[in-house]
Amino acid sequence: MEKSLDSVDLPPKSLIHKSTLILNEESEEKSTPPIKKLIKPSLRKSKINGLHKEINKNKEIKNTIKENVLVKKNNIKKLDILAKKNERLQKKLDASEKKLKVVDEDRYKLEKEKELISTNWKRGKSVIYDEEKNIIELHKKLHRTKTAHSNQILKLLNKIQLLSLKSEIYVCSSTQTENKFLEGIKDFKDEEIQTAEDVNPNLIHTIMRNNDTKLMEIITKNEREKMQLQSDFKFNMAQLEQNLKKEQDMKLRKFKNEKDAYIEDICNNHSATISAVEKEKMDLHLALSEQISQLQVRLYELTEKLKEKNEYNEFLKKETTQISKKVEEVEKEKNRIEGLRKTEIISEDLLKKERNSVNHLKKQISLQKDIIDIVLGEFRKLELERDSLIIEFEKCIGASNALVGQKKSSINLKMIKTSNDLLKLKKEMKL
Repeated sequence: MEKSLDSVDLPPKSLIHKSTLILNEESEEKSTPPIKKLIKPSLRKSKINGLHKEINKNKEIKNTIKENVLVKKNNIKKLDILAKKNERLQKKLDASEKKLKVVDEDRYKLEKEKELISTNWKRGKSVIYDEEKNIIELHKKLHRTKTAHSNQILKLLNKIQLLSLKSEIYVCSSTQTENKFLEGIKDFKDEEIQTAEDVNPNLIHTIMRNNDTKLMEIITKNEREKMQLQSDFKFNMAQLEQNLKKEQDMKLRKFKNEKDAYIEDICNNHSATISAVEKEKMDLHLALSEQISQLQVRLYELTEKLKEKNEYNEFLKKETTQISKKVEEVEKEKNRIEGLRKTEIISEDLLKKERNSVNHLKKQISLQKDIIDIVLGEFRKLELERDSLIIEFEKCIGASNALVGQKKSSINLKMIKTSNDLLKLKKEMKL
């Protein structure tokens, strides 16, 4: 197509003015006869009117396509903005879910700490109960040892009394003389009794009484000491028990206070954090619900708009199909006109031998120059429209590519036919 157009000798751009082209610099003198005198003016007018209508329709289609492209771009931008907002909302939701997970983990840790504290408390109680049981068993052992010790003391005292009585009786009742082996012993008094008559019950009773008084003194001393020791032991045991109870009570109170304070601090901190997180969660939930509702409304509106635009695009497609059909009809008419022109050219070739016919043909050619200029101007307009349509239709939807191809083919056919017409007219001019 481009080679066929390049083969046509066109004037420079400076000579083009308002859809008129000068073919040759030599033919500067233009004849300005009225167009009505040309052959078949009705066909020419119908062609020009059809071309103007097609140009107007093409302009309308271009404007509608531009509007559709702008609307689609705006819709794409809005959808991108909505997608970004949705991503932000999803990020916020993920952050809130993470915070809730952290709160749940803290709650689980608190429950574990409470369980540990309760287990430690139970263990402490069991240890305290074991210590109390051990103390009770120690008290029982002490009581048993006390009773056994007192029983042993009583037995020993009874033995001492019996032995002392036996010794006194034996000494008083004996008739032996002083023993030679006891001469060197101090504080030993040997009471010699030569006869059995001297052994009187009065003497024995006096001796026994004296010994009993001594024993009673010793026994009283021992009992006093024993009572003092028992009282001291009881006092010391009572003090020990009181001190142990006080220490245990102090430890238990400290442990209870520490436990209560620790639990209160943990509960307060976690309750504060939980309340803050719940407030944030509620605020986020409200904000997100509002944004989601707004986005849903916006999406509904956009979907409705897209439906309308799709319907409008379908309507435009139908119009383009109708226009393409009309263009095909126009092309058929052009082919028919070309056939008629061919017949005219043949008749003109036959009449070339005659001078009168040549002059008449020259006049007709001079009259047809304006038409050629108009056709060339329309050809230039069609080229510009073709370029603009190519640029715009490349940016449009893929569905319109087929229509653009049809339009290109129709325009190319028009341009080829117009170029062929120009070549034929040039040949006629040369002839």
